[in-house]
Amino acid sequence: MVLSYSWCRAGRNLQLQSSVRLSYYFIECDRYEFYRDCADLGQNYVIRAARNRAINKQYRRELASVKLFDLLESNRAQGKIDLSIQVNGKRKFRTATLSIICAPVSVPPPPNKTVKKDGPNLPMISLNAIIAVERNPPKNKEPLLWVLLTNMDVTNLDQAVEKVEWYSKRWNIETFHTVLKFGCGVEKAQLRTAQALKNYVIMTSVVAWRIFWLSQLREESGESHCNEILSKTAMAFAISEVPENKGITERAAKRRTSACMDCKARRLHRTSYRPTTGSD
Repeated sequence: MVLSYSWCRAGRNLQLQSSVRLSYYFIECDRYEFYRDCADLGQNYVIRAARNRAINKQYRRELASVKLFDLLESNRAQGKIDLSIQVNGKRKFRTATLSIICAPVSVPPPPNKTVKKDGPNLPMISLNAIIAVERNPPKNKEPLLWVLLTNMDVTNLDQAVEKVEWYSKRWNIETFHTVLKFGCGVEKAQLRTAQALKNYVIMTSVVAWRIFWLSQLREESGESHCNEILSKTAMAFAISEVPENKGITERAAKRRTSACMDCKARRLHRTSYRPTTGSD
């Protein structure tokens, strides 16, 4: 609950500081207050629904007759897609065939909200709901089931598939933050001011993105040589940072540096791709 309100506050702060419209993907944000505040701020988002909430009420205290998950699962699929997803275990990716269903919904304020206690800003929030469900999963695999909510247009199958594909990339965000946290040690920074910390995070984010990119490159092609991704200047700096290179030929130094960098890349790769619980 505290985390979801933190995202609401962050969205308001970003709106004050920038004209950029962001898309949020965090399941902790599945709260009425977040949907309402994003509507007021003009923020776009795609969120995975965390609960089978009541929807499509005429008024706030009306008894729930329609639930989000039940409504979507009762409709026929509008199409299918094959999607590569990250999973647990030794094999990091598999292809899932997903049935896609979408429908417009209205999210009412919670029944415990009152005008006297919470103010008059308690509108019904119009959203588009999308369900991506795997009907025939592989043997010994749990079927994938995502229910997404968005305030962006979803009037056809292509727009629904677009949002599902966006959400499927969320693990890249998690991986980037893992690299930022563990690879760059950003949480260990001890700075005196908020501005100094902000500057430090900005600087290390560039480094973290580079490390993340290298780990992705290794996942796709583990045989790439460091000369293919490093400039001559970067390679020279890397050679100078390996103490064992002193007193040997340039060719031998390059080989030793490449082996050292490959070892570090392996460690970062293992850190970046930790197995998750319930990543499907």
